[in-house]
Amino acid sequence: MEYLAPERNRSEAANRDAPFPARAGAPIRNGSPPTPPVDPATERLWYCVKTRPKSEHIARASLLQGEDVEVYCPRIRFQRTTARGKVWFTEALFPGYLFARFIAERHFRFVSHSNGVTNLLKFGGQYATLPPEIILKIKQEMRGEEIRQVEIPPPAIGSGVEVASGPFRGMEGIVTNLLHGGDRVRILIQIFGDLNEIEISKSRLVCDSNRHRGDSGARGEILCR
Repeated sequence: MEYLAPERNRSEAANRDAPFPARAGAPIRNGSPPTPPVDPATERLWYCVKTRPKSEHIARASLLQGEDVEVYCPRIRFQRTTARGKVWFTEALFPGYLFARFIAERHFRFVSHSNGVTNLLKFGGQYATLPPEIILKIKQEMRGEEIRQVEIPPPAIGSGVEVASGPFRGMEGIVTNLLHGGDRVRILIQIFGDLNEIEISKSRLVCDSNRHRGDSGARGEILCR
């Protein structure tokens, strides 16, 4: 077992327990000099910021007021069928999170106390940083736009749906057939204890996946490429 001097023990323990531990430099390869170590406390790095529910836009606006704080909050805009008809929604691609690039030593207090922010993402008690390549990849999938318009997948055979308007409003059923023309479907619903198949317009249906998980299908279109 390697013996560590008391000073080295204290130094390594302090670095290990610090919320922004210094990263070691890259090893020497082929005689080239090592990469200088990165100190998260003094380097401008990307962090994942946790926000209050449905408050990503509020946190973004607050963080943008900080000097030398770069903010990236990818959002998607989509149309969903409701009882009022088709309505446009804009939601965060990552609900409850956004990304901010800053120097922790200078801006940590400002970021963590900004309106709409609850904390920064941690792993093992240490604030996690993201490689710039991850942010670049997300921006590429968003086609360079901070708000990207997407389409919610239409109901498919076997999909669970809820009727959003009309005499059967609020009833849940399962799609059994897609009719010619593409605008109407048949669904199986329970009426007074009996199962009945009815024909209905797609525009009056809300898919279960969209109703319970918002725009999960649209997010998957972007994230699972």
